[in-house]
Parts: sequence; structure tokens; C-alpha cells
Amino acid sequence: MGEIVGVIVGIETYSRAGMDISAPFRNALGVAAHLLKMGAKGPNISLLVNQTSSPDGYTGYEELRDLREKGVKISDDLRKANIIDSFAVAAEGIPQDSRLFVYWCGYGYAGAGDRILLCSDFNVGTFNDRTFNATKRFRRLGSLPEYACFSEQIFLVDVCARYTDTIEPDNIDMSGQLRAKQVAAFAIREGGYSRGGFSDVAIAWLARQQVWPEIGKVLKTLVPDLEAVKLKPFTLHFRVPFLGSVNPSPSGDGMQ
Repeated sequence: MGEIVGVIVGIETYSRAGMDISAPFRNALGVAAHLLKMGAKGPNISLLVNQTSSPDGYTGYEELRDLREKGVKISDDLRKANIIDSFAVAAEGIPQDSRLFVYWCGYGYAGAGDRILLCSDFNVGTFNDRTFNATKRFRRLGSLPEYACFSEQIFLVDVCARYTDTIEPDNIDMSGQLRAKQVAAFAIREGGYSRGGFSDVAIAWLARQQVWPEIGKVLKTLVPDLEAVKLKPFTLHFRVPFLGSVNPSPSGDGMQ
């Protein structure tokens, strides 16, 4: 196996008034710490976080200092352009057969067949330029040659899925040959609000992984943990069958 690379996003403050939340900052720091314990090198982790005041007074100063000392790249610029840049450079200098871990915590929704995540500069007036299409990014990271170094990829996304059209996973358009084995778990199925708890369960699951988990067992071990606390995640699992044909698995009903 090559390297473990992480792109971690935790957005608590938004340009639009009334949208600030607490928890994504703390969650993102926890994910970064667990990736380091799993064997990731600090410079291979991009941690993009901002912070509002926490009800319990949590500041994360010590955790941030420790992550910086270990070389983690930390930014508090959660605008779309900077997030896109972080994904664009994720593969630079990374050897073949490496692993990519993506975590995002904040606001989002489902619509027009895609899962959409809101960047910190989201506002209704600049809607199209301030959102991040997680479904399309999932496909691009698994298909484009510039990301071919990542043979396995895990996505954990803790956002809501309101204001939705029904997503039809079997009809997801895959352009080009799928190059990576990918799994993704979103906190909630379409049409629902996240009641909380997804990140707690996902981070506890991540903490039990001493090394990069076997990709075929990620959803088989994570989903039961989520269902045990009455959470029903939306999942995607793209496989690479014999001869390299593209086969997106059905999703939305738990494990593939």
C-alpha cells in the first residue's frame, strides 16, 4: 500500500446569517487525529475547519497545536474555491496504490439526483457558485486519471438531505472507466434531517481501525453501528468488476 491521504472539512460558520452550528470543528479534528494513528503522514492531511462558539466552551487549541506539530495542513478558509483547490492537489506527489479518506461535516441537501454540500460562502444570491456537488466529486475522484493513485477511497459525509428529489443510484452517469474501489456513507437518506449522532458513530468506528480497513468490509461494519442507534445512512458503493467495466451498486438501503 502507498500513502493514506485525507481531505477533512468541518464548517461551523457560514456567510449566510443564522446558519452557524457547533460540532463540525470538533468532529473534523477527531477524524484527523484518527487518520494519523492509522498511519497517515501529517502533510498528507488537509484539514479545513472554522469554528463558532461551542456550548461547552470547547476551543480545540491543544488538538490544533498537536496536529500542526505533526505537519497537518490546516486552513480556516472554507470557501468553495479553497475546498476545490484542496481536492485538486490531493494527489500531488502521492504514489500508486494509495488511499483517500474524505470527511465532510456541515450543511447540505439532496436534489436533482445529487448530494449537494454547502461551502462557508454559501448564500442564496450566489447559490450556484457556493455549493459542492459530492456525487459528482465522488465520480471524478474514482474515474479521472489524475486521481488514479488512489485505488481505494472512503467518504463519510455528515449533512442533512432536505429539499430533495429522489436519487436513483442505478442511474448515476459514470463517464470514463472507474479506476478506484469506493464506498460512501451519508448521514441521512433523501428527505431527512440529520438528528445528530452520525459523526459520533463514524468516528468511534474509525477509532477502532488500527490500519486502513478492508474496503469491502467498511459498510458491512459501519452501517450496523449506525442502525443500532436508529440512523439510516444513504450509501454508495462502486465496484470494479473483472475487465474493468463500470458497475455502480444500488444505494440508499444500507449495505451493498
